[in-house]
Amino acid sequence: MATTSGGIRNRGVLLSDPDGLFLELRQAEPAAAASEQAARHVIGARVCLTVGDAQKVASFFRAVFGFEGSVTPFAPDDGLMGFGGRVQFRRATLHVPGSPLVVELLEFKGIERKNVRSLEALRDGVYVFPGVATLKLNVRDMQSIVRKVQTAGATIVSAGGQPVERIADLHTQVVIKDPNDLFIYFSQRYAARAPAGSPK
Repeated sequence: MATTSGGIRNRGVLLSDPDGLFLELRQAEPAAAASEQAARHVIGARVCLTVGDAQKVASFFRAVFGFEGSVTPFAPDDGLMGFGGRVQFRRATLHVPGSPLVVELLEFKGIERKNVRSLEALRDGVYVFPGVATLKLNVRDMQSIVRKVQTAGATIVSAGGQPVERIADLHTQVVIKDPNDLFIYFSQRYAARAPAGSPK
């Protein structure tokens, strides 16, 4: 399927892997890809998540994590998903600070939308079902970022409701569920250890 993104024509295909995860493959027109190394099959990547409200999620990531980016207006789908103009979507494109990673957030309207997790799973903070995405971020100050996301309305869903210290490899980790039900996994190496017997 031929599409246009950022003024560049692409060929694209949407696939489903053996676990039911969607993969989108795109190939830029020859002129745009001529400088890439011919031996490479993959020449770029980004993470794309379907969300209920792209503007709301983008605002959370900008305010809490300092992501930079923009949200497009709603427009008919570009043909890749075969909706024939019946469905509209808007896209938030966010750049992760200190990383080349780009996170895309897609919001659709004009079609029935279902959460991939049951209401019970959402209440319990379960994120281990196949197909549930988790964005992992390496952070500089675990205690500070945890306080910040909690103030912004996020919930810790790690065991015990607090960061987990892995003494063996000096990692401190935590999984949170943001106000939009997206899961984010924070990791910090060589984080300050909480004194034995004290609250973390």
